Amino acid sequence: MWRVIIFSFLSAIGALNVLPQTTYANGIQLDNEQDSQSVITRQTPTVVINIQGKISKLLLEKIRKSTQKLSNEDKFPPVLVVTLDSNGGDGEAAIEIGKILRNYHAHVFVTNRCGSACVFTFAGGAFRSSIPSSLGIHQPRVTISDSGARVIKELDLSKNESAQNMLDAFERKAASFLDEMGMGNGFYERIQAQKTKELYWLDEAEVEKYKLNGFTPETLNNLTKQISILANYPIEQSKVVANSQNVLKECTYLKNEPNNFAKCYINVMTRK
Repeated sequence: MWRVIIFSFLSAIGALNVLPQTTYANGIQLDNEQDSQSVITRQTPTVVINIQGKISKLLLEKIRKSTQKLSNEDKFPPVLVVTLDSNGGDGEAAIEIGKILRNYHAHVFVTNRCGSACVFTFAGGAFRSSIPSSLGIHQPRVTISDSGARVIKELDLSKNESAQNMLDAFERKAASFLDEMGMGNGFYERIQAQKTKELYWLDEAEVEKYKLNGFTPETLNNLTKQISILANYPIEQSKVVANSQNVLKECTYLKNEPNNFAKCYINVMTRK
């Protein structure tokens, strides 16, 4: 069965001994990658999802079930806060998780690294923030992997029409998704221009160029109004943006304490 993924590790559950896969990285680099340690916690009125390790369809289903009864109001404090520390996983799942996050106007933070498939999940945030040099990209390739997702060999697309068709379909979907999330402006073309077997970590100028950090206009407007009410003082959009740029500087040390991270975030955002 063909599956579009970003990194070459998958859950072994239900896997065959050999699975052809579309991948975004050299699986040998991730031999020691542990199973996902993702945690979903609730701190009324906010749900906090701490994604660590691989992004998979199992994680997608867990997130889907955990969020299906949430309100999709664009408000502050946000309905959903997500922290990311992942070198990738299943690309299709990452895009679907990204869609869920956007539906709930999630506020998404990269607290360590977010490479490959993780970038698609990051894209779903209505507010996105990453630490410097934490977003990694590279061009897709097609490999055959074993049940542990170790890459056995890379397939020659010129000799495998099915693999090429699958890759083409994924690339169209990925480009469309990024454009819809406000990451157009040539970002997917930049991904395609990178080598297949190594992650390239974007510098701050590139993050700014492709508008990877920041708010959707609607979310920024809503937050400005609601923070003003919550803090009981008028606040300008420029102050909301300035506060948002300090969140990871002050709260990253709490990345493994989801509730405390969310509390720190709210405190920073409501600062005068």
